[in-house]
Amino acid sequence: MKDKLKKGIVSPINVEIPDGRFLWKIDARIKLIVTLFLLIAVIFMDNLAILPILAAIILIIPLLILKISLREYLRRFIILPFSIALILFIVVAFTYGGIEEVYSVFGLKIYRESISFGLLLFTRVIISVSVLQLFILTTSINDNIEALRWFRVPKEVVDIGLLMIRYISLLFDEFKTMYNAQVSRGGFLKRIGYKKRIKNLSSIAGLLFIKSENKGERIYSAMVSRGYNLNFYNKNSKKYNRSISLKEFLLCILMILFITLFVIADKI
Repeated sequence: MKDKLKKGIVSPINVEIPDGRFLWKIDARIKLIVTLFLLIAVIFMDNLAILPILAAIILIIPLLILKISLREYLRRFIILPFSIALILFIVVAFTYGGIEEVYSVFGLKIYRESISFGLLLFTRVIISVSVLQLFILTTSINDNIEALRWFRVPKEVVDIGLLMIRYISLLFDEFKTMYNAQVSRGGFLKRIGYKKRIKNLSSIAGLLFIKSENKGERIYSAMVSRGYNLNFYNKNSKKYNRSISLKEFLLCILMILFITLFVIADKI
């Protein structure tokens, strides 16, 4: 139990920064453009011979460039995307429908068309989640916010996103405190049974919602009392006052052309 408390839970926001210096040096605006372009390109790609190649390249990049542990790599780039993709594939396989039936499980029919579409979504999800993970790991939150402001994203949207990120960190800390308190009281021991553990977890979730509402109101009131408004961050936004350099522009064009080649190959 002590080891479990000491280990704790890994925050989805506050992560260990990898040492991928090359990717960190790339302008956040360039990474944002390329990431969005790739996500849009994946939507229009439907060739199951091309998509896995693109997925393999994206999965290899963090392993070669980012100096992260194998455990962190597996958690972020293998377990997370493949878990989401597998769940989506199973749901689609049993619900999409089609013409040519290939299998039946407890009366639920699986069609060839549903398997093909499920595999298509499977690869798309792996690519999308992996790209977003790579973007998050190599770009700080502040750089993301500054890049969005540079692209003239409405300040209301930017501020809501910024506050949402801050609240997620606060809520996670609150959840970790309640979870560790429950663990120290034996609330998740195997001998108490699966149903009891689920009940304890649901009670934590319920308390978390109540605390999040109260804490959110207190934090907002504290911010307003200290002079916060929608222009608060914009006045201090100076990082990306400069234009994108020619070198960065050419890098962006090169990456977009690389992605475009995959889209063209997908349609041939």
